[in-house]
Amino acid sequence: MQANDNFLAFTGYEREELAGMRLPDSSLPVVTNVSVLKAINELFRGEGEAKEIEWEDESGECFFLVKLIPTVFDDGSPGMTIILEDVTEVRKALREKERLIDEIHLRIRNNLQQISSLINIQSAGVADEQVKNILSEAQRRIMALSLVHENMHHEDQQHISANEYIVSLAGDLRTSMSVPDDITVLVHAGKVLIPIETAIPFGLLLNELLSNAFSHSFADGRSGSVSITVEETSKNLIKLIVEDDGIGLPKDFDLEKTDSLGISMVRNLVERQMSGTIEAVSDGGAKFIINFNSESERSVRK
Repeated sequence: MQANDNFLAFTGYEREELAGMRLPDSSLPVVTNVSVLKAINELFRGEGEAKEIEWEDESGECFFLVKLIPTVFDDGSPGMTIILEDVTEVRKALREKERLIDEIHLRIRNNLQQISSLINIQSAGVADEQVKNILSEAQRRIMALSLVHENMHHEDQQHISANEYIVSLAGDLRTSMSVPDDITVLVHAGKVLIPIETAIPFGLLLNELLSNAFSHSFADGRSGSVSITVEETSKNLIKLIVEDDGIGLPKDFDLEKTDSLGISMVRNLVERQMSGTIEAVSDGGAKFIINFNSESERSVRK
């Protein structure tokens, strides 16, 4: 076994101590890790040309990137070149960045919740039912925004889980709108992740479509269900389908000419902020089909 001066300084070994030492029989740090040894054996069997493995100590204070490269020595015998890259400072900087991002999301969420509470207090002193409904709609939109920050995927802090977000939003809307138990919500979103660039408009349009379904599709007292499907159709393209088995859309419904603020908002969000398309169908209920780019218009232009 041969090693450079940096490895000797890191391990505390002398060069003479490493001469003739077999890696599996040693107690050297990092390179005798189970995952590293497994990768070395795989490379010796010809499974791959090189490998990279992230390693951290039990305390979580020391991080290395282990690079394994099959090597042939001068005498023709097979060997392995192991390069250890100390990425401790980089990982610590990333952790601090993640902590700061978490703090930002927390503060935004708390501020939105305070605004919602103020609207609730204001609503309690309003007698006009139309004004109350307008304030309630504003509260629900604020809730949809708050949930985006609450459901930010903690692995990379750049995505929200579509499934988790929809389930949370539907639950909150059911409570705030007192939706009967015989109206169910079915979610089919798999493991689709929505990038942060489109998470806000995605949340807002879902809030509008779900709220409309709860308010109008079952207004005659019937039971039924609302189904929400999210799927990736190709790279950076996502399809969202929100459909119900309620009373359906009005016969003269026109997406281009609707006087519904909520539906107009949905159309603007899809077309202007998500580079997408929207289609409305009424066949045994209401169905909205939305195709959008998972990157924002701003990101696409970059």
